[in-house]
Amino acid sequence: MKKILFVLVLIIIAFCIWLFLHQPAQTAEQNAVPQAPEPTNTTSAPPMTNALSQAMPPTNAFVRPDSIDEATWNRIMINRQVILSENQPIEFYARIVDQDGQAIKGAKLELKVSRMDETMFAPTNYFHWDPAKAVQDIPFELLSDANGWVCLTNKTGQLIQINDLSKAGYSFKMPQIGSFGYEPEGKHLIGDTGMEDAFNPEKGYVFHLQRIVKGSVPSISTSQAGQ
Repeated sequence: MKKILFVLVLIIIAFCIWLFLHQPAQTAEQNAVPQAPEPTNTTSAPPMTNALSQAMPPTNAFVRPDSIDEATWNRIMINRQVILSENQPIEFYARIVDQDGQAIKGAKLELKVSRMDETMFAPTNYFHWDPAKAVQDIPFELLSDANGWVCLTNKTGQLIQINDLSKAGYSFKMPQIGSFGYEPEGKHLIGDTGMEDAFNPEKGYVFHLQRIVKGSVPSISTSQAGQ
């Protein structure tokens, strides 16, 4: 009987030891707080600059004031566009020859380009622009090359006014042309059909200079005619 009780005690002690050894691990596993996975976002948020650009108009855009109704505002914007359309691409080609049709090198053609001052129509200036100061007159001096050619390109404007043509030993001979106009859609404002050659790089409008012969009376140039 004592032997049986001894064995039972050993079994109970062994069971208690087993429970002691395994209880902490189970408790830790039960009490452990599962870590939430890192949140994933497949859709990236738009950059701040994009958000600002959508919320704010471009700095060079016109914003209609609350004091102006939409219909009036549209007319103002159309008027601005019409005025600015007066500045058209300029292409001007001319040849300078003597009375025998020989090319003259180094002749000076003085002209001016009239154009609308685009800075007057910027958002910060347009509502305060002065029409009397809106037209610019920009002078140019063109020297003919060895083949007598002069040209003016890569400019914009509405009118070229010829002021004078000169070279030492020569006088300016007819024809004397006043101006060449530029209009939208590639149209030109000219006095006669021959002036169309000024817009053709293969022809060019022909200006004639007359060689001055000693003892003769020279022709009057455009600059002398205005005095």
